[in-house]
Amino acid sequence: MAAIDVEVALERAGAAVARFQGDHVGTVSVAAFHSVGLAVFGPLIAASMSADQPGVRLSGFDVAQGDFPLLTADHDLVLAHRLSGSPAWPESVRVEPLLFEPLDIAVRRDHPLATKAVIDPADLHDEAWVAVHEGFPLEQALSVIAGIGGSEARILHRINEFSVAAAVVEASGCVALMPRYTTYLRDHSQLVLRPFARPELGRHIDCLARPETLERANAQAVLSQIRSITEALTRN
Repeated sequence: MAAIDVEVALERAGAAVARFQGDHVGTVSVAAFHSVGLAVFGPLIAASMSADQPGVRLSGFDVAQGDFPLLTADHDLVLAHRLSGSPAWPESVRVEPLLFEPLDIAVRRDHPLATKAVIDPADLHDEAWVAVHEGFPLEQALSVIAGIGGSEARILHRINEFSVAAAVVEASGCVALMPRYTTYLRDHSQLVLRPFARPELGRHIDCLARPETLERANAQAVLSQIRSITEALTRN
């Protein structure tokens, strides 16, 4: 921790010099997993076009939950997700909570479950699933659902990219877990999202950063933009 305190002190001193010299804009590197990148990157670029705002350099990553903190070594801000109830992020990174996103069930409009206002675990007995790969946050959620329903999930396809999974659900009649606010179904008119009966089953979307990074004015400015964008997602 002493080393971290030294880094924070050095970053504060550097930020003070930068503010004194008037060079407080610069560029902030932002990494994100794919679904939140789809929802956030466009508005973030638009916000960065203003002359008084920092520039951004964006990267997309598809990594297992435990690998997100490692991305802070090469990126200023890392948008990460973890399933509710999973282990907290390590103390080596600063965590700025952004959003709790419930998980819904994606089904085709002609599927019997599409008529239900809320889907119970027992409704999913014997359904065929499109699931993420093992080690990724939503895999654990599917295990929880199967456990509540008293049967093992019958997984036919494993796809991490939600837009690809949506196409497979639309073509096959399978079901899938999809996040409520960041799922993009505009190109899949035959799909609907239905809430699961356990609303606490969802994922936390957080911003991870090295402690010293958030001492920078430009990183704080971009984080504020990201926070505004993610808050708006819940109102759409």
